Amino acid sequence: MSRSGTLARFSELSDWRQAEAITCAIDAGGLCDLMAVAYVAKFDIGEDEQGKTAYRYEVKVECYMDAGTERDLNLEPWYSWKFNGDLHVVPSVYGTVREDVTETMYELGARQIGFDPWNMQQMGETFDADGFEAIKIPQNRYNHHAPLTLLLDLVRTRR
Repeated sequence: MSRSGTLARFSELSDWRQAEAITCAIDAGGLCDLMAVAYVAKFDIGEDEQGKTAYRYEVKVECYMDAGTERDLNLEPWYSWKFNGDLHVVPSVYGTVREDVTETMYELGARQIGFDPWNMQQMGETFDADGFEAIKIPQNRYNHHAPLTLLLDLVRTRR
């Protein structure tokens, strides 16, 4: 792992080894210098009023920026994100994310990794070869749910 303490990064959360399910999704920015990784854990918390199983979800998001980016990292929001530890500036975004995700997922015992095939096809194939179930999650207007599609339409039409 490129940064120390795989699960130490999750210390503010519950013990994810007790989760019913854990998954991960990765998205690369359009300039290919920024990448976000979201880990999600699902915990069974008993039954609701109707007797159906109720769940609690926890999310851990990590953002990575390539050290060679042309973006000015002294400007907002990058500066605050770096200062707060929410943005990791690394020599190679793709290499670092692949290493971090692989090690974290193995340690958590998780197998599924979602990715956008538009600019991450090779990374998805690498995760498959490493024994994970790489799931294509295309990011486009037609794959959004109804409320998000409505919001995007309202923004586009400025209503």
